[in-house]
Amino acid sequence: MIILLLYFRVWGLTINPSNVCSCSQLPDEDQCSQTDNSCLWKNETCIQASCKQMNSSDDCFNLPNSYQCAWNNKTKLCETFTYCSNYTYSDGQQCQQIGDCDEGNQNADGSIQCVRAQLTQQAQQKIVCQEISEQSVCEGEDELLQQIDE
Repeated sequence: MIILLLYFRVWGLTINPSNVCSCSQLPDEDQCSQTDNSCLWKNETCIQASCKQMNSSDDCFNLPNSYQCAWNNKTKLCETFTYCSNYTYSDGQQCQQIGDCDEGNQNADGSIQCVRAQLTQQAQQKIVCQEISEQSVCEGEDELLQQIDE
């Protein structure tokens, strides 16, 4: 294990504990900080990171996507993502970093409201056709979509 960790340090590669070891097996702060933000050095121990442990929006956004975290500007906390509409940011591009969200309208205070990302028409057609068992019905996709949209 030590040889493997030294190999990663010498070549300057990021340690990914899910592929190498658990966070608790990393013996010092230097090795713990070389993970892909999935481990934290706390109370002289390397521990698995979680949304609630992040104290800033930057730390929250830097967690791997698999954590599904989002910074809540109202509570000033990093939390497990809920709904796009629960989040506002000064930079609308931050909406795209959480869930399946996109930049929405600007609020009176200048913040940007996040909204659920819209599917393209082509993606919508695929979904419609997946629910239809007869291929011949899907050949008239444009007409079918007009009926559904109305």
